[in-house]
Amino acid sequence: MGIRNNVPRIVVGVSESVIEELADLWVREEHTALDEHPIQILFLDEMLAQLTFMHDYALNRGNTTAVLAYKQVLETVRPIHEKKLDLRKRTLSRDGVAAEIVIDAQKVFRS
Repeated sequence: MGIRNNVPRIVVGVSESVIEELADLWVREEHTALDEHPIQILFLDEMLAQLTFMHDYALNRGNTTAVLAYKQVLETVRPIHEKKLDLRKRTLSRDGVAAEIVIDAQKVFRS
């Protein structure tokens, strides 16, 4: 792909208990459980929220370069998100760490 400039940076995270659950599945080689784990949609939700906040922020500030970078990434992430929406039906309680990341991003880029 070569060198990529203007790549948006985001933060994803979850609570320690979810990490422990994923690590346990990994150690036990539960690949199907990992393939179907709702953590995927949680991370995609975090990504979309942050990218949308940052896109709108750049748009409001007239930063065309950043707007185009965010638009490009959003166009890549949205179809993946749509494809994984069925994972939301699986049980994963609202994660405090993930929620805090989105709340903090919203405070920074929507103020």
